[in-house]
Amino acid sequence: MPNYDFSQLSAFDFEMLVHGLLEKELGCRIEAFKSGRDRGIDLRYSCPWLGTKTVIQCKHYVGSGFSKLLSNLKKDEAPKVLALTPDRYMLVTSVGLTPDNKDEILSVFEPYIGSTDDIIGQTEINQLLEKHPDIEQKNFKLWLTSKAVLDRAIHNAEHCQTEFAIEKVTKRLPLYVQNDCYPRATEILSKTNVVIISGEPGIGKTTLADMIMFSFLSEGYTPVIIKSDLKEGRSLYNKGEKQIFYYDDFLGQTFLRERHGFLLRNEDASLIDFVEMIHFSPNAKLIMTTREHILSNALLGSERLRRSPLLDHRCIMQIADYGRPARARILYNHIYFSDLPESYKRALIDDNFYDEILRHRNFNPRLIEWLSSYRRIRETEPSKYREFILGILQNPQEIWHEAFQRQISDYARSVLLALFTFGGKAAVNILRIAWKNLSEFEARKYNYPLSPDGYESALKEVEGSFVAITKGMVEFLNPSIKDFITGELIASPERLSDLVQTSLRFEQLVTLWRWSLQSKSTSSREVSIPSPAAAWL
Repeated sequence: MPNYDFSQLSAFDFEMLVHGLLEKELGCRIEAFKSGRDRGIDLRYSCPWLGTKTVIQCKHYVGSGFSKLLSNLKKDEAPKVLALTPDRYMLVTSVGLTPDNKDEILSVFEPYIGSTDDIIGQTEINQLLEKHPDIEQKNFKLWLTSKAVLDRAIHNAEHCQTEFAIEKVTKRLPLYVQNDCYPRATEILSKTNVVIISGEPGIGKTTLADMIMFSFLSEGYTPVIIKSDLKEGRSLYNKGEKQIFYYDDFLGQTFLRERHGFLLRNEDASLIDFVEMIHFSPNAKLIMTTREHILSNALLGSERLRRSPLLDHRCIMQIADYGRPARARILYNHIYFSDLPESYKRALIDDNFYDEILRHRNFNPRLIEWLSSYRRIRETEPSKYREFILGILQNPQEIWHEAFQRQISDYARSVLLALFTFGGKAAVNILRIAWKNLSEFEARKYNYPLSPDGYESALKEVEGSFVAITKGMVEFLNPSIKDFITGELIASPERLSDLVQTSLRFEQLVTLWRWSLQSKSTSSREVSIPSPAAAWL
């Protein structure tokens, strides 16, 4: 029988585990409710044909003990149950209970709890998990944090010539929420032995790779961390051993460092050969991560990569992989396990402010990690915490700055800036004209060469990472990108001036003019942005 203490689960994780177990055990659909003031109801189900209703309360009291649980039940929950008058009341808790403990709880809730069978403690939950192993497997964070799995992972990590930060990963496990990309990535890895996890900055690529890596350690795989280049991986490859290779930001460490050298040294060929070797290996697995725009750039620069089956192993992470339930659990877990003082947590909960975060167009796991770190926000008073959060969401420059400034070409930057002048969406051919005028101007001004196919290359470079192209239209992939470029223009009056001087269409001037009216930045005051009407007289 499993022997979980459930300490790695947040209260919300625990409630969802109980929900799955009881639906399976009772054989009926159970209602679940969002976190908040529950009036004594966490879960509920009814039998219309019998005219009865059952209320289920979950109490996750890790490390608190029975006395604190009992005190809460008497003071807070008993009056709620009396007001609800359910036909049946069930209590499920992560606290271990003795027969005497159950009798005490029964006396508090009579007649609504009919027998101690409706009081489910830590031991009974483990028994239900043994009875319903599919629920255990579905709640992978549960078994991934079990002592047996942790011991195996630590053992396999210690007995090899490599480094895998077990402590770092185990510390992050309670925060992790499985999203729609996890099953896609694990399926690709299982079928092909190789998975390339790509996506925009801050979306959770490395965290996902860490979790997959950790799960394979528990199955007896030895980790091999590639830190510099593929020669390191080849030298450690052992055909007769179960190995899982991990290469984080693999193109950022090779292609970006020296793009021309990457091709001259045939590193693209080495990459393809290594991937092929692992693909046909009977025992090895390979996990790699990269930002999508860097991968697109590498494909543009290497015909070998374009013709290779590399993309057959790609799993793209997108913000759409985080539906509202996943977003809610990400936010809840980060706050639940954070070191934030109670006053900051209350600022999130009161008036359902957290809903604004979940609904925000710029929601991003990295931003949630940022705003839930007391080290980062301790200079902000609790009364200003909401304002701080909205500021981060409205201006997510931390995520996009590195990619925009250092990881894409001048041509690609011009595409994004030109697209901004159309409000973030334009026809491919219209954007081409605007890009050509801007890039020719910047080439003369900043002394970089022009290429006859520069537009097509630039567009391919940013497709999938910064922009989406559908039915002949180019559009920013994420609203946060437009917000980021707004911040760049605020910080760079010269760049804003370039856009004004190279605008060819009336609508471009309208966009910049309206932006200047809305913006209170020094940039829009320092740069003369004429009224569109005056500009065309």
